[in-house]
Amino acid sequence: MPVATHSQNAFEELLAWLEPDAELAAERYMEIHQRLITMFSHRGCADPEELADETLTRVALKPPAGELRQVDPARYIFRVAHFVCLEHLHHARKERAYAQSVDIAYNEAAESEEMTLLEECMQRLKPEERQLLLAYYGGNEWELIKPLKASAKMLAHANAALQIKAYKLKQQLKMWIEEARARQAKRGGGKK
Repeated sequence: MPVATHSQNAFEELLAWLEPDAELAAERYMEIHQRLITMFSHRGCADPEELADETLTRVALKPPAGELRQVDPARYIFRVAHFVCLEHLHHARKERAYAQSVDIAYNEAAESEEMTLLEECMQRLKPEERQLLLAYYGGNEWELIKPLKASAKMLAHANAALQIKAYKLKQQLKMWIEEARARQAKRGGGKK
């Protein structure tokens, strides 16, 4: 129980530093605590109340010495709060960066796996079918029918036929990819 006694003594010293009168010290403590919560909230901290408690605990456990003891306690506490806030935001930024890097790595792995499946399935198509799909879904379908140099009506029919052919090839490709995924999941024990 020495830790509790040490903490209790530190808290009592903090209150005495805030105000000599115990009742006024408690009121001032609550006022400062509330202002700290507001400050941390305005700075975008995730848990302002916890950070306010952390700030006051730090000040209580390591009170200022010497000339700093003559400074207004609230001013000193808010200076400590500034550093607590910087630490918190730094850690939060690092955690977000780590989470983003994990997400990026996961997405890249998934995309790489998808691309491998797609490439494997594309190899099952005839070369002219691959070319048609790549040109049509790559936004270049006009290049496929442009060499016809025919009337607008003929081009419209050619474009419709091209759309149907590209759609059927795309559906075939999707079916092969799903089959490949199912085989892959079966080999991997059902993992995706």
